[in-house]
Amino acid sequence: MNDNRERVFPSALEMERCMLGAAIMAPEQIDECRDIVQPTDFYRPDHAALWLMLVLMRNAGDPIDLVNVVERAHRGGKDDEVGGLAYLITHVEMTPSTANIAHYARNIAEKARLRRLIAALQEAEKWAFEESKDCDQIMAQLSVTLDGVASGRNSADDWQDWSDAIDNSVNRVRDAIEGKPLSGYPVHLAALAKIVERLEPGQVVVVAARPAMGKTSLAMGFARAIAQTGDIVGVFSLEMTGDQLAMGDLARTTRRVIADEQAMPIGALTGFSARDLAAGRIGDADWRHVQTAAEIAAALPIKVSRKKTVTIADIEADVRKLVRAAKARDRKVGAIVI
Repeated sequence: MNDNRERVFPSALEMERCMLGAAIMAPEQIDECRDIVQPTDFYRPDHAALWLMLVLMRNAGDPIDLVNVVERAHRGGKDDEVGGLAYLITHVEMTPSTANIAHYARNIAEKARLRRLIAALQEAEKWAFEESKDCDQIMAQLSVTLDGVASGRNSADDWQDWSDAIDNSVNRVRDAIEGKPLSGYPVHLAALAKIVERLEPGQVVVVAARPAMGKTSLAMGFARAIAQTGDIVGVFSLEMTGDQLAMGDLARTTRRVIADEQAMPIGALTGFSARDLAAGRIGDADWRHVQTAAEIAAALPIKVSRKKTVTIADIEADVRKLVRAAKARDRKVGAIVI
């Protein structure tokens, strides 16, 4: 059967409009979708421009509602790019519910992947008919493109040039020689600092040991050291409550207060465990040390998630909220401890 009808690229235009309307009506849901769908995933350019603007407004902590979105578009001279006032209003009017925004986002992203797949195959077909490249070249290029379609990313973004990495290393050496402040945070444990001198931005540190060997104490020690610089530390504890973590930190800080006062190594102290404090097993004279330790510990900008069951997506969403809240107060998040 010869079908001469022009085939239409896959799209989900109604879902695009509903998703944008839901994002305007419930801006907090942008956090859930920003990693699912990118501006380039939208079929209509005005939809792509509006989604990018909403994400930028959310990043900046700007209030998002229909009035503010219209004002932002007008102020930036982007009225035409986002479809104008009347079209913006239809996004909100036709949105049946904000609860389905993630479903819309996944469908929009899937349609975009299908379009990229079609484009990749069409390009390979064009090369094959033109015989402008040999078969191996066509198949190699198609394989690279299909890998990008499968991952939803540009494969070129997955790799850092070694020359760039070397340049960054040379710049770091130069900064150290010139006495410029180093990136990251110092490790306040002499033995560990011989192996890992600093905790660097973007670094993933895994603390591994048998049960009851002090993994939580070490992780919270990292949190304390980073928080002492004034940067915020977010903590997700899947086994202990925030109060339990705080009791442990209060015990450690109390030992530090006593050790400093008596000019002795902290390791020489006995007692003052979290269990001792929780049971009130301290002398009357040590109550003063506990109160001093509490003042020191309470001043640290550490935030503990109240959620006891979380997924990676939950952690990502909550961290984004924490980062935005910090940015609104001209602060930054130094680390996340899980």
